[in-house]
Amino acid sequence: MNTENQELNTQLIQNPNEETVVLEQPIQFGGASITEIKIRKPNVRALSGVSLQAIYNHDVNALVKVLPRVTTPELTSQQVYDLDPVDFANLGGHLVTFLYPKAMQQAIKEEQQ
Repeated sequence: MNTENQELNTQLIQNPNEETVVLEQPIQFGGASITEIKIRKPNVRALSGVSLQAIYNHDVNALVKVLPRVTTPELTSQQVYDLDPVDFANLGGHLVTFLYPKAMQQAIKEEQQ
């Protein structure tokens, strides 16, 4: 259990280009259960082969192609297809938010709190 100071320190040093998404429905992988996924801001290579407009529109096929490139643990396309729709939408929302300018990202985060 983290103390209040440890929690504050963790928040202060958090990478602004990475978010942790707690899953509504854990992914079973072998004998392990994955309960959270880190998603990082994509670079151009991670976005290659998909239309930015498709990502902004939360196109399933575009997100299935990009999410495995920007998640830790690295999800397979099949694992992305098998996600609970709430978790898929949540991960897609974080991915899209990373594509906005920092000021807009901050506004989105403040609105969600």
